[in-house]
Amino acid sequence: MAGHAPVTTSQLNRHVMTTVTVTYLPHIGGDSSTSSHKHTAMQKALFSTILASALFASTTMAQVALAPKSNTSGLFFGLNSSGSAIRGDDFSNGTESGAGLAAQIGFGFTPRFALYAEAAGASIRSDFGNYGLGQFDLGARYNFANTKRALVPYLQAALSARAASQDDVVIDDGAGGTTTGKLQVSGTGFTFGGGLEYFFTPKVALNTSLGWTVGEFSTVKFENVSVDGLNLDATSTRFNLGISWFPMLSRAK
Repeated sequence: MAGHAPVTTSQLNRHVMTTVTVTYLPHIGGDSSTSSHKHTAMQKALFSTILASALFASTTMAQVALAPKSNTSGLFFGLNSSGSAIRGDDFSNGTESGAGLAAQIGFGFTPRFALYAEAAGASIRSDFGNYGLGQFDLGARYNFANTKRALVPYLQAALSARAASQDDVVIDDGAGGTTTGKLQVSGTGFTFGGGLEYFFTPKVALNTSLGWTVGEFSTVKFENVSVDGLNLDATSTRFNLGISWFPMLSRAK
């Protein structure tokens, strides 16, 4: 009812003990000692039952209160759908984008600190046809973790390797002829970003993240010929949405 303070477990226990104590008063005015003994035995049984029920309820409530809602320690895996975009001065549209997949594996050494690896791939649309963009990250994550909360924000940073490739590219050989083959550019960069995990259970979470990668493509390869020193600056962005799984349930508070 409005205006009444909530009843705590300790108040409930005191109320049960008081009620049982009053009920356990000796029977006065009985017809025989046998009847009194039977009545006393019933009171003792009732007292034991009520006391056991009260203790069980108190223990259950304590266990529920202490049960973790989230877990960011130990081994974890992730699988996400992703949207990627890449921008550079030498790209046909300035910014080109496409969809793909991303997968993670990592280990939380504490509830707050983890190392992870992520591999992602996307099909990027451009004026010259679609091409593949792949990225591999090796990084560290800081979780704003609290096992009493289901929502866990995090920040992360990684060293990255990127590669873009396209099949059936026609190259003019400079002598009036052409060659068709696979063209690939690759390089390294640095990725930073963050995300949120919402835990449906202490082991399974919905994950969403956003990351930016800065760096350059430094190597170009056509078929079996590679040339270094390309120095093509490019910034890429990746948005992930998927599921994270933490099979090792932590008991850290």
